[in-house]
Parts: sequence; structure tokens; C-alpha cells
Amino acid sequence: MLVRILVGLGLAALVVLVLWFGDWVQCLLFSLVTFMCVYELSTVLHRSGYKSFAAPVYVYALLYYPATLYGGVYWLLILTVLCVLFILMECVWNKDREIRQSFVSLAMLMYPVMLFLFVALTHTLMISDVNRVALLMLFAAPCLSDTFAYFVGVAVGKRKLCPRLSPKKTVEGSVGGLVGGVLAGVLTYYAQMIWIVYEEARIGLIPLMLLGLLCAAVGQFGDLFASSIKRACSIKDFGTILPGHGGMLDRVDSIIVCAPIVFLFFFAVNEKLAAYLDVLP
Repeated sequence: MLVRILVGLGLAALVVLVLWFGDWVQCLLFSLVTFMCVYELSTVLHRSGYKSFAAPVYVYALLYYPATLYGGVYWLLILTVLCVLFILMECVWNKDREIRQSFVSLAMLMYPVMLFLFVALTHTLMISDVNRVALLMLFAAPCLSDTFAYFVGVAVGKRKLCPRLSPKKTVEGSVGGLVGGVLAGVLTYYAQMIWIVYEEARIGLIPLMLLGLLCAAVGQFGDLFASSIKRACSIKDFGTILPGHGGMLDRVDSIIVCAPIVFLFFFAVNEKLAAYLDVLP
């Protein structure tokens, strides 16, 4: 537990670093994290007999964020098309390639890479101050949800939530996780005051609490989906790079499924915020 807490604090410090600097630091971090997640998933699937042609997915994992941030959506679309075409053409040219292996490659492109893509899209949607608010919610809601779910589950958990996939998760812990998501919304509401000066440009408390609740719920499904992959591959964790937490994908499995939710929320409020953000210095 001590090791788990210390590593968790280190990861939290890394998030603060990204929130503080943003831009290229955020771009570099997410590119590396995405690459590591693809590596972990590819390795686990390969050991379980699900071989793939992962090279285009690795390249995409490293380039999708800089392509989105510095090249724009047009170059992102070109990169996506090229990645898919390389996978399809390699299947045709390589007589030893089985069709199911190409589908595994396409599946890895969808999970986890395309989910990470929504983080990059959120980054380009608004100015850096509001992007920081979105990024904080993206980390805070799933992480506080996981923390509350764990401790509530240990303290009072009795009824199993989904024993087929995760025997230790309980209904009581899940409810605690939802409370953690709501608190993440409260945290984000007050934290945004650091970056957004004008009160009129800030996002309301209730919308952020509801967003936190939604992210907590969706994040739990993301965690269970990752558990289903691990169970199918007969492993406990995707990796060992984070002592006490497992692999990188173990740590972000609930975060990445929240990325589309956070993006859609801030996309919806973007026009309203833009009218006020234009007057900020």
C-alpha cells in the first residue's frame, strides 16, 4: 500500500506538471503514454496468441498528438487514413498474415489509441486555460472515483458488482466511486478559478458535478472492460512499470474512456465560453 500511495503521488505530481506547462509537455507526455499502452496491450495479446501487425499503430501513437496540435485536424485525418491503409495493405501483401491478426491491429487502433485522440482534440478546441480545466476533470473524476471505490469497498463492501470480471469490486464501492466523481466536479469548479479570471467565463458547479458523476460511471465500465481483456489473456496486470498499480494501461483504463465524454461536454459549451474568453487578456 505504501508503494502504491507513493507511486500515486508521483503520478499526481506529473499531472500537475502537465497542467502547469501544457502545450508541448502535454503533447509529449500523452504521446509517450499512448505508445506505452499500445506496447503493453500488444505484448499481452501476442503472448495470448493474438498476433498483430502493430507497427502502424505504434507510429500513430507517437504522431497523433503532434499532428492534431501542430498540424490540425486535416493532417490528423491523413495520418489516420494512412495507418488504416498500411494495416490493410500489409494483410494483402503478407501471405503469412492471417485476417484475424489484421483485425487485432485495427482493434488496437480503436482501443486505446482512438480514445486518447479525444484528449488531443480537446486541446485544440479551446485556449490553454480552459483546456487545463478539461484536463483536470479528465484526471480527477476517474482517479477520485477509483480511490473512493477502493476504500469504500474495503470498508463496507459486501455485494459483488461484477464477479465474472472483477471479484473484488462491490456495489458499495461503485456507489462510493460515484461520490468521488461528484467531488471531482467540485474540485474542478474551484480549481478553474486559478486559470479563468472572469466569473462569467467559468463553468457552473452543477454541470461540472454532473460531468464528474458521468465520468465516474463511464470510468467504472472502462475499468471492467480492461478487466475483461486481462481475464481473457489470463493476466493480473498489463505490465509492471508502475509498482503497486501494474502497467500504464492499468492506470489509465478508466481515464481514456472518459476522454470522449469530456471532449463532448467542452465542445458543447465552447461557443458559450468563447464569447467571454475573447475579452480576457
